[in-house]
Amino acid sequence: MIQLKANPEFHFNVAGGILDNTSHLNLYSCQAHGHEIFELVDERVRLKYKPSLCLNAEAGLGAGHRVLVWPCEDEPQENERFAYDPDRNVIYAVAQPDLVFNVKHANTAAGTEIVLWHIGDKEEL
Repeated sequence: MIQLKANPEFHFNVAGGILDNTSHLNLYSCQAHGHEIFELVDERVRLKYKPSLCLNAEAGLGAGHRVLVWPCEDEPQENERFAYDPDRNVIYAVAQPDLVFNVKHANTAAGTEIVLWHIGDKEEL
């Protein structure tokens, strides 16, 4: 599970547990169901129990773009290539390391969407 550092009782969750091609991610209380368990493999974050689905930045890499579940491309695209940086404790876009997974509007409540945002940027979405 990908837990929220600011509030570890919440983690990333496929909204509504619906594993289709356009589901978005949000925060939810820890349940450890199949739609809440991810793995980082070859610069892609995949659903562990449905590895044909990857996390993908909607409409390409950019601040404020939602993170969605999407079918993995045959060749990894920039908007689905992510890595974990243990020093910064973030998941970031490989092509633009300043873009990291973040919660929209810094709202650490259940149901908040996961988006890309510039690390260290103090402005709200």
